[in-house]
Amino acid sequence: MQYARHQHKVPPNISQTAIHLMKTGTHSLFETLNHILTLSRPPILFETLRAQMRLAMNEATEGEFIPDEIRDMLQSS
Repeated sequence: MQYARHQHKVPPNISQTAIHLMKTGTHSLFETLNHILTLSRPPILFETLRAQMRLAMNEATEGEFIPDEIRDMLQSS
């Protein structure tokens, strides 16, 4: 099962974020964990991302802006 990287507000290094929040004194330990776990999201299944990209490609009004590599990947699967 492959997962795609998910872009979101939490930096990729969660431990670095926790240390920063604790050292700056802006959050208690509980608040830090709550903050990180609330904003963290599980990765998206690659099949789900591919289906969403295929839908976007099929509905695109400017198809020439879709790179050939992406078009080939989506049409081959």
